[in-house]
Amino acid sequence: MDVKDVIKIKVEHLKRTVGSGRVGVYGGESGLSDRNMKAILDGVDVAGVYVPSGPLAVGKPELRQVAEAKLAQLRGLQDKLLRFKQKAHGQNNGINIQKAEQLSQKVEGAITETELLRKLLSNAANDHGENICGWGCRVFTNLDEFLANTDVCLTWGKGGDYESILNRIKTAFPQSRLIDLFDGEDADSLTGFAKGRQDYIKLFRLTGQDRQLLSEKGYNAEYLKKTAMNIFKNSIQKRSIVGFTAIESFEHEKQLLAESGFDSGVIDFERSMPYFLQSMLKTGHAFSRCPVCGKACRTDQSFCMLTHPYHQLIFYRFSCCKTFYLIIGDSRQRKIGMYVPQDELMINFIYYEGENSASEEPYSRQHYMEWISDFKRHIIHSWDDVDPYTA
Repeated sequence: MDVKDVIKIKVEHLKRTVGSGRVGVYGGESGLSDRNMKAILDGVDVAGVYVPSGPLAVGKPELRQVAEAKLAQLRGLQDKLLRFKQKAHGQNNGINIQKAEQLSQKVEGAITETELLRKLLSNAANDHGENICGWGCRVFTNLDEFLANTDVCLTWGKGGDYESILNRIKTAFPQSRLIDLFDGEDADSLTGFAKGRQDYIKLFRLTGQDRQLLSEKGYNAEYLKKTAMNIFKNSIQKRSIVGFTAIESFEHEKQLLAESGFDSGVIDFERSMPYFLQSMLKTGHAFSRCPVCGKACRTDQSFCMLTHPYHQLIFYRFSCCKTFYLIIGDSRQRKIGMYVPQDELMINFIYYEGENSASEEPYSRQHYMEWISDFKRHIIHSWDDVDPYTA
């Protein structure tokens, strides 16, 4: 099971949540023109879509009409100039010929600009209209009218008029429920996590409950810890904290390379760079152990998530007993965790100096949940491109 499968399950959950209620959709700044939104929500009975009045709103024929009228006027002027120029040539009047040429150039330039404007307006309206008509439902341009005909309002993120919708529901339409499909904290969204289940563990602070969960799901904590090795020669972590030394980390990366059929001599123990980064740069692949069977795995598939100046995350996709993602992040580009879609499990790889240390805060469950929700949103926006890439 991969991320797209998890999202499809979430869509089925969403269908059950909305039931027979009247579903309204607001596409935010790009949702209605994002063909993925219609594809992903296929099967959800949408009663109406909300399209606020704006530059690209439906019902914008007046601008296209102005452009058409202006274009017709310019072409009429162009015909008159052509006749004037022909007459000037017949009279051999150099001054009038020159004036006619200058005016013709200006008119042709204006015609080109107006034709471009008309085309842009027409394309925008057509694209917008096609996508909206594809929903096969009523289009609302008035917010109150939209909410009066909606039991559940689905939004494609919190952009655009989201705050206006939220405020109107609070003040005037309390019967309507608002679901942001990208809200990781809402269990009914496409990116949220189910409530009431264990979905996050700290690998280097395993509790009895954590160990039981890993065992039930078929994971091996020792394989996970080997994958999580971040130590290199000049790193500050101590063996007493993480359970292994720099030389052990170095030897494990060499072993991964050898088991995967690569030259283990490509990494340098003395170099002040994590060994897994060295092997990636030298081979073009990332390496990991399967958290279930311990087999050496390699991949050249990754998803870059520039969600925060400090946490520029990269999700490396591996497939073995389960599909799993090794997460590389923070300013040092170190291994910070793993995400397993099949179990919706987040595993924190960060080592802590002591209980409740200050270094723990940036790596809380809340942060991991936000990062993985952002990753799911990235997959949704790239829906049609993911399968060919990961095939």
